[in-house]
Amino acid sequence: MSLPVCRGGQAALLIAAERGALCRADGWAGLVGIEAPADAPRGGNEIGGVLAVAMGIGEVFRSAVLGGKLACRRTSRNSASSPGYEDGDDVDLAYLPAAFWLLGLGNLGQATLWTIGLLPYSDPGLVSLFLEDGDKSEFGNLAIQVLTKPNWIGRKKARSAGFWAEERGFGTTIIESRLARARSARRTSLAWPSSESIVWRRGAAAGSNFDLVVDAGLGATPSEIFDIRIHGFPGTRSPKQAWPEPRLPTGNASRPARSGARRCWSHRPIRR
Repeated sequence: MSLPVCRGGQAALLIAAERGALCRADGWAGLVGIEAPADAPRGGNEIGGVLAVAMGIGEVFRSAVLGGKLACRRTSRNSASSPGYEDGDDVDLAYLPAAFWLLGLGNLGQATLWTIGLLPYSDPGLVSLFLEDGDKSEFGNLAIQVLTKPNWIGRKKARSAGFWAEERGFGTTIIESRLARARSARRTSLAWPSSESIVWRRGAAAGSNFDLVVDAGLGATPSEIFDIRIHGFPGTRSPKQAWPEPRLPTGNASRPARSGARRCWSHRPIRR
């Protein structure tokens, strides 16, 4: 399905003639409902638009796959500038990063790169993208990774993603070893790790020279399927505190402590 991006407008995602989700961007916020609000939306931005459509996909999934009774029959709102809250800072998207380091190009890494490609850069050639992933694309990635195409299968994800970015005018550097990361990290201050490995993510956040590391993770169990956890480093906790080592069972305990952690700057989970 081709997904429209809302910027101050709205888009409809239909699952049946009588049901669907109406998505729209309102500033930095994404809003999903069953009917258009009476008030005209404020001017949105690309990030608010991506959030709105992602929320709409979540509603459609709840309804069509999980059979949720309230899905596509309610209104929900979330802010990209203040995740977990309906409204955030009402500021214009005036300044954009000149460089990004993407550590991992799976589900979240490709979604991050796709969103970067939507940002309103006047000259993408001035933007540097450092793409790090040693894995190759597999057939199973086609259904769940937004950029993966059939001709990516069997090729390194970082190289395929680099070609995608270069076609849109961005400058790219492919990182295939930690030594290369150590030499090149000083060239950018913003990193986005997105790996399933807690150990790898902890190491990326703790052992780097980045000024800011933003880490996002999706729920891994049925009870967490719609959860999103965001960490920012440096923050109120260290990477080791955010991702503690699992506790060994003692006494009647039969379940190790969950390795995921709440957001470093807020203890409120985000519901997709």
